[in-house]
Order: sequence, then structure tokens, then C-alpha cells
Amino acid sequence: MNSKKIFSFIMVFTTIFSVLLTDMLSFASALPKGAGKLKHVSDLRFRDEYFYRCLTKSEKQALNEIEVIDCPNMKIMYADEIEYLPNLKKINLSTNQLLQLNLSNNPLLEELNLAENQLSELNLSNNPKLRLLTLSNNKIGDLNIKSNTLLEEITIESNLLKKVNFSNNIKLSHIDISSNKIRDLDVSKNTNLSVLSAINNRITSLTLPELNKFIVLEVNNNPLNKETVEKLKGIQLSQGTVRF
Repeated sequence: MNSKKIFSFIMVFTTIFSVLLTDMLSFASALPKGAGKLKHVSDLRFRDEYFYRCLTKSEKQALNEIEVIDCPNMKIMYADEIEYLPNLKKINLSTNQLLQLNLSNNPLLEELNLAENQLSELNLSNNPKLRLLTLSNNKIGDLNIKSNTLLEEITIESNLLKKVNFSNNIKLSHIDISSNKIRDLDVSKNTNLSVLSAINNRITSLTLPELNKFIVLEVNNNPLNKETVEKLKGIQLSQGTVRF
């Protein structure tokens, strides 16, 4: 084989190898680090010992079989390994010490309870099946739930919220947004609401559905304007009372 043929062969081989290497690197970068090899809880390297204890107590240890995390009050500060549990449907990590939580790899999530943590933000845009959401007693200043159109109950009392848009959440029957910094509250699109608790905010204007199904309507301890007060006086509930 002459030198020209050898050179051509080397060039072709180099090109093919480069293309294959690029494809492999691109694929690897699209997955969580080492995801291809991780199949069981024991395969993970945990950042937080308490979250390790949480997952190892689960009956199911295969990552793709775990559907429930129920670990309240366990001093958990980091739960990063949730990204390796794509089939989670229910999470209860209330009364822990979570500073952040990435739920972008949990699209099947239906119930989420993160009450009494130290969260300042939470992205729920990749959780379209979410029905029940509890985030009370955190430090959340902004919450976007436009993508969570199946929400039925939301409890986000005692945070730092100044506004929340509920217009896409027409299935909501229960809203507790007490003890925040809300100024204007519009739930006119939420015609299935039976419970609205918005005590201890800064609400001046409240817009309600034209036809209501309220059992509980609480907006006391707010600087309501005259127009809102007059509307509330005219509301008659078949059961329960209006508090303002």
C-alpha cells in the first residue's frame, strides 16, 4: 500500500471516529451524569445522608419503580437525587431544611408537599399532572403555576408572595394563600372554588366568580376597598360564612 492510500485511509478513519465521538458526547451531555449505569438506589452517590436514609427505607429500590417519597421531618437539606426518579407521583418532604429542589425530571408528579422548608423559589413548569400542592411556611416570593392546569388544591400560606395568577387553574376547589403580601386577588376564573382563605395579606381588591360554590370565604385582616366590602356583604352562602 503506497503512502497516498495509507494517508487517505487514516483521514477517513479519523473523520468517522470524530463523528462517532461527537455523537457520544452529545448524548451523554443530555442525560444526568452517569444515568445510563444507575438503576438502583444503591448506585447513587448522595449529597445528603438524611435523604439517603429516606430512599433506602423505601420498599422499592429500583429507581424507575419508586413512585412515592414520604420523608417528613428528617432534617433533609438536599434532595438532588430526585432527578433520577422519573416515575415519582407523590412527594412529602415537609418539615425539612430544603433550600432548593429540582423537579424538572418528574413529569408524572401528582402530589407535592414541601411545607415548612426554606425554599425561596420552585419551578413547576415540568409537572403538568400536579393536583395537590402544599408549600406553606417557606420563603417563596414568586410562583408560576400556569402549566399546572390540573391543580385541585393549593396551600401556600406564610410565604412572601405579592401576586399569584390562578387564571389557568380552573379545576381549583381549595386555595389557601393566607399570610403573604398579596395586594390584588383575582379568582374570577376559578368557578369550582369552595374554599378561599386569604387572611392576613394586603388585599385591597378581590375579584370573585360570578356564581360561587363557597363553603369557606375568608379575607379578614386585609385593607379591602369599599367596592370589595360591598360585594362581600351581598354574598349569601348556602353553608358557612363570609369573613372580612
